[in-house]
Amino acid sequence: MTKFGACGDPTTGSATIAEDDALPVQPFTALRAAYGMLLGEDDFLVLMGNPRGKQMVHTSWLHGAGVIWGFDVGRDEGRLRVRPGLAVDRRGRELRLETSQCLDLAAWAKEWLDKNKPKDEHQEWVHAYVMAEFKSCLDHNVPTLADPCDIARQHDSPSRVVETTRLRIVAEPPPAAAGYHRLRVLLGLKKADPKTDKDVLDAIHQVHSARFEDRPAELLRQFRLMAALDATQRRPAGYADDKSVPHFPVDERDSAGILLAKLSVPVKTKSYVRIEPRVRTALLPTAVIQELLSGLAPGLIGDRHHEQDAGGPRLLGVEWIDPVTAELTFDRPIARNSWEDQAISVSSASYRGHGWRREHIDEIGFRGGDEQVVVLRMAGGPAYSLVRVVVRGTGTAPLLGQDPFVPFAGLPGGPPGSVHQGHDAAHNARAGS
Repeated sequence: MTKFGACGDPTTGSATIAEDDALPVQPFTALRAAYGMLLGEDDFLVLMGNPRGKQMVHTSWLHGAGVIWGFDVGRDEGRLRVRPGLAVDRRGRELRLETSQCLDLAAWAKEWLDKNKPKDEHQEWVHAYVMAEFKSCLDHNVPTLADPCDIARQHDSPSRVVETTRLRIVAEPPPAAAGYHRLRVLLGLKKADPKTDKDVLDAIHQVHSARFEDRPAELLRQFRLMAALDATQRRPAGYADDKSVPHFPVDERDSAGILLAKLSVPVKTKSYVRIEPRVRTALLPTAVIQELLSGLAPGLIGDRHHEQDAGGPRLLGVEWIDPVTAELTFDRPIARNSWEDQAISVSSASYRGHGWRREHIDEIGFRGGDEQVVVLRMAGGPAYSLVRVVVRGTGTAPLLGQDPFVPFAGLPGGPPGSVHQGHDAAHNARAGS
């Protein structure tokens, strides 16, 4: 067989295939019943469709689609076997498979290759994708009232809609979950585009520039800002204008099913089918997510006694005013004359391999009355083209902050400095730049 069918497991019931979804979906319309009101079929559809629709809207938007348990896809005596499981599709409906479904792999592979020819002679594999999709069946016929003059009347009608799952193999996988681009870039899950992601790059810079102990709070602040922008731009499928707003992230005309496995058939042999179930998306319970997040706590929290920053100044930037004059800008006032004894040094190196040369600093002082900007002037231009400025927060004579009177802490976003030991910082530039 080249379509999924029962694997010989006993089945019961006399259900007949219905439309893909024979149940009502009315998430934002509720029944208002009153004493003496005459209710008809449409009213009961509203009564059923409201809670079902609300659940579907909630699940599709806030939880997403994926496998909850089971749906094992594997080989079984020459057959592809999909075992029972539970999942949620992209419209928020539960997919339940009660009995295993099987497919003759050899017959399917031959038929699939006949219908899906390789695009070029160098293609070695042809791929396919196992999908689980929502299906409903009508069941449990009961007597119904009918017009006696209607010769085509039915004397009974199904009173149950059974929700189940249809398995299908398609040539293209469903699109990956979209949305929240800024958050994905902020957390390093996607690469930033310098042209279009300037707001995210600025958010990342703000996090990196924060002091070590302030970085978690700054990350949370930027997370909320990026999430607000992403959520504002999110739209349901098929949204065109404000006159008719769809309910769900995907359109019913598109497949709302979920991916279970990828099948790969070798073009030359056709005798082997590679099965890869790890391409699926899994939905995790909230309690599990909480526990997994707790695993990151030691890296974020740690021993606060050792992580507490003493508040030493940090270097914001170095700007060369001319070939012999540079301005060093700090985030906090610097203790006067603490730059003596090589706390700030300048050296230059040759690209031609002549090595390093220590440059002589003729004068160091504050720029006017600004104690956060230190100006250094060399006796002459640098000997070589690469000029390196080093500010020391370590050693016997580190640069000190004015208040608190503690060693220089390094660059913004770097590890915390203590009252005893700070960190060094370096800045390289080409001569004359």
